[in-house]
Amino acid sequence: MSGGKNGLRFWEAVALSFPILCGLATLAGIVMLFTVGISTVDLVLLTVSFLLCSVGVHAGFHRLFSHGSFKTHRVTRYTLAVLGTMAGEGPVISWVAIHRRHHQSSAQPDDPHTPNQSGSLLRGFFHAQLGWLFGDEYRGPKMLSCAINYTPDLVREKPLAAISRWYFPIVLLGVLIPGLIGGWLSGGWGGFLSGMFWGGLVRSFLVLNATQSINSLGHLFGRQPFRSNDRSTNNAFVSLVTLGEGWHNNHHAFPSSAIQGLRWWQLDPQAWCIRLLQLLGLAWDVRRPTPEQVAAKRRA
Repeated sequence: MSGGKNGLRFWEAVALSFPILCGLATLAGIVMLFTVGISTVDLVLLTVSFLLCSVGVHAGFHRLFSHGSFKTHRVTRYTLAVLGTMAGEGPVISWVAIHRRHHQSSAQPDDPHTPNQSGSLLRGFFHAQLGWLFGDEYRGPKMLSCAINYTPDLVREKPLAAISRWYFPIVLLGVLIPGLIGGWLSGGWGGFLSGMFWGGLVRSFLVLNATQSINSLGHLFGRQPFRSNDRSTNNAFVSLVTLGEGWHNNHHAFPSSAIQGLRWWQLDPQAWCIRLLQLLGLAWDVRRPTPEQVAAKRRA
């Protein structure tokens, strides 16, 4: 039993160290941008890996697995799960459990990453952006209990359980693949290391902080056109960096909707991806509130 606990602590330390490593890599990347610059290959690897992992997290972890806002074939379903896992934000089952708990107790003391219970704006922002990831709620027995209570449907789904168990190898794969492509295109170890740096570590830091900005900025600044019984807001900047997830008040008002940009000017690239899957016959039962439902929840 002791060895098992020690092993668990080791992997928890690895999980906590990864965002710190990615943050340090990003600081180094900022220095490099102003000194040696970034190659076209690395820029493409960073952009493509950012887009793929963002779709995996937001269209996959969030809209598909957390809320069941559309249905899809098994291959597409598990591809989205793997892409989201590569982002390095936690195993799919843990991620979904935390998010469902957030919806159940948004802005309340049981909300794992609310910025509204910390006493000050700055402290609340830091807690919601990154601090909560280092708390006890996201690790050990508490996380296991949360997963069992909030995601019994996913726990019973064997392929998803396997993807969650293989979290660390999949995250490593998400770092290695850009490196392998960079090495192949550049023809050397320098391209391999540079590809891992930009397309792996820096990309992971950017996707993580874009996602966490929904928890922080998306509950602190913006408009609330709908009644949602919490402090979720529509924030255009958050929507930009998350490719459509920033219409957060819309989402909390209609959590089962696959479409979060409910007005024509509210750009929602994640919804575009889901619609593309639908056009290709890879997604169906794409849910969206009716005009009557939208009107009924709109604030006077």
